[in-house]
Amino acid sequence: MAILHKSELIGQNGLFQPSALWHLPVSGFGGGTLIATDEGYVPMDWLRPGDMVLTYNDGFQKVRWIGRDCLVEQPQNSAAVRLPDDEVVEKPNAQGMLLAARHRVLLTGWQVELHFGMATILAEAHDFGFPLDHFRPTAPERMACSLVLLDRPQIILANGCWVESLQLTSAARACLTESATSRIAELGLDPADHIRPAAGCMQPWEARTLGLDLCSLRATDPR
Repeated sequence: MAILHKSELIGQNGLFQPSALWHLPVSGFGGGTLIATDEGYVPMDWLRPGDMVLTYNDGFQKVRWIGRDCLVEQPQNSAAVRLPDDEVVEKPNAQGMLLAARHRVLLTGWQVELHFGMATILAEAHDFGFPLDHFRPTAPERMACSLVLLDRPQIILANGCWVESLQLTSAARACLTESATSRIAELGLDPADHIRPAAGCMQPWEARTLGLDLCSLRATDPR
């Protein structure tokens, strides 16, 4: 996997080239994202292994590992998408949520049931139609991108909408630094628990063909 330097991301006209970014197959959160826990919303930067996060199907589950700026690609080379927030009552001034471009977001509603025959489905953030961005620290000494790993992929509540935690596939592992994969290996997770995503997944062409407004279909029910 080649490393793109900043000069390669800036065109001759001096403008940022989003097409040059890596669309990594990981679930990554930008700094400042608010995660629902058993103690209320907690900024991503404060979340720690052992914290209990709210999941869509299984109540509160323990965080096993937090990866902070642990991608083999530099944050500024990794594609991200900023989705508008749903209302976060406890944090009314929360900013839009920055997610890795291939981070999966949960959708629900009658259109999901009509077209896919299921109550919920996951769609990748870059399929929502918002401009591509990249990860960056929100302040000096802050992390640009964080990964949340549970015993198995789960749907967790972030900035008022439901998104998937890290699915530890072989492709995702290949995106992590050696120190990160070594630390994960020490956890003794069962690889079989990460074979499947947390829910069924929409294909990119399906969103385009059906003309769906994915942002309006995001699941925001606090359960």
